[in-house]
Amino acid sequence: MIEASPTTTQALLVGIEKYSGFGDLDGPTNDVYQFCQWLRDKNVPAENISVFLSPLESNAGIVEKITSLVNSQPLEATKNRVNKALGEEAKEKQASLFIVFWTGHGLITPQGDRRLIYADATLDDLKNLNLNAQLNAMQTEAYKNLPQQLLIFDACANSQQFDFILADETPQTSYVRLPSQKQMVMFAANPGEYAINKGDEQTGLFTRELMKELKSSNQTEYWLPDMEAVMGNIQHNFIKLREDGETQQTPAFFLYQDWTGNKKILFEEPKIEPETSALTRLEKIILLRDQLLKCRSIKNSSQRRQIISNLKPEIANTRISHKLCDGIP
Repeated sequence: MIEASPTTTQALLVGIEKYSGFGDLDGPTNDVYQFCQWLRDKNVPAENISVFLSPLESNAGIVEKITSLVNSQPLEATKNRVNKALGEEAKEKQASLFIVFWTGHGLITPQGDRRLIYADATLDDLKNLNLNAQLNAMQTEAYKNLPQQLLIFDACANSQQFDFILADETPQTSYVRLPSQKQMVMFAANPGEYAINKGDEQTGLFTRELMKELKSSNQTEYWLPDMEAVMGNIQHNFIKLREDGETQQTPAFFLYQDWTGNKKILFEEPKIEPETSALTRLEKIILLRDQLLKCRSIKNSSQRRQIISNLKPEIANTRISHKLCDGIP
């Protein structure tokens, strides 16, 4: 468990719904509100919470609630403002725990870099944060005053729409990496996956499950719950959601170093070996579906129906295969 006081915790929250050159989302503003409310309920001071938003006009009422929680008007979630907050301003902060919560559009480059899209990005000027570079920088002496970091990102990690190389928006750092830095990063989706936004519920699917876990966590001597356990529960919940055909995304997390000083790596859903595991029939169909989704031909509706028709009848006639045949979520 992490040892940190709510009064010395600093948080930076970003929610982007309205974009200059991309499709809008209905949910990130409410997600920020829910997370901000949770922080305040845990006695994190209002002045320790910085909020950056690009809300839909229809969500002005939620913005007012956020303003009331933090006693200040949220700033615009533009490249210059957020970069400054994550860079020079963050380096000047003193915190026992530094939290970043970001929800909005994201993608992954062919080189494997996760990118987060700013509100003022356009197709001609795709202003973005190189998340990999930012995380690396935060493990260095430049951020020595933020020795424990929890970073949560509810954004897509797909690359299908972008076949060009994005400019690196995060300067390379020459600072020395600190062995003492502890960093936990939670992702809504693995590389190549979409993160579902539930517009009808005004929330990201990942954030919905995250908030359920945070609000239901048992009270302990530490104000922050066991986040590894929280993430484990979320991953378990997503297995059920995938079985029900509600999503294909797989939340994951990365620890540069956990709270006890142990180095760890990216955690994904455990790989199940069919020959040694007692898989249920439904689990086998789920695994088959996930493999089919990796095939390029499955994206074509006519080819998809032909592929499904060639499966064994007991598989082709399942509800999961019907959903697959009707179209990929």
